[in-house]
Amino acid sequence: MNHAIDIVRVHLLDRRLVLGTLAGVLLFVALGVGITAAEIAASGSFGRGFAIGIIGGAYGGVAGAQATSLSRLLPFSVAMGRTRRDYYLGTVLFVLLETLVLGALLFLFLGVEQLTGGWGGDVRFLGAGWEAVGNPVGQFVVFAAPLLLTLPMVLLGVVLHARWGVPGLVVGAVLAGAAAFGVVVATGLLTIGAPIPVADTVRLVAIGAVFAVAGWFVVRRSPV
Repeated sequence: MNHAIDIVRVHLLDRRLVLGTLAGVLLFVALGVGITAAEIAASGSFGRGFAIGIIGGAYGGVAGAQATSLSRLLPFSVAMGRTRRDYYLGTVLFVLLETLVLGALLFLFLGVEQLTGGWGGDVRFLGAGWEAVGNPVGQFVVFAAPLLLTLPMVLLGVVLHARWGVPGLVVGAVLAGAAAFGVVVATGLLTIGAPIPVADTVRLVAIGAVFAVAGWFVVRRSPV
């Protein structure tokens, strides 16, 4: 476990990535609020579908920005005497830490939005773009859950490419899509009658967990 913690520390040493991710979330909120205000001014309303597109792009951007760092860290970790197990476990811990921080940051901005009456102009971006939950813990989970899908997905892609190159990445993407579909069906059956935010959160986290487990089996024999 100590070696895995070392990998977390190495991730945190990449200050440009860490600070850039935090700055990216700030920019995303500012952009989302600005687009919301412009859309309201032009049409008198803000389409939920458009908001979801902005939000999806933000989560994808945060995850995608990690890909280069994650791929470089694998050979570096092995070169400094850490095992592939240490690399993977430490990276998963880092992903969980990053998810907690970014989820908390989005939740904080939601509080600011509510306290300022919609950024001083009744502009509801964070409060309208995500599914509303009636309690703080649930709302935090709603913010954090997409990262528990997108970050493991990127990590799986990194280890697939490290082990089998582009062909492995393509085949892995097809298999991952099939597995994700199976998880969607299974979680849909298990959450029949549950509130939509609960069902969506369970679905996202379950798919992310499947990707994380798959990545563990792939990375064990990955060349560096």
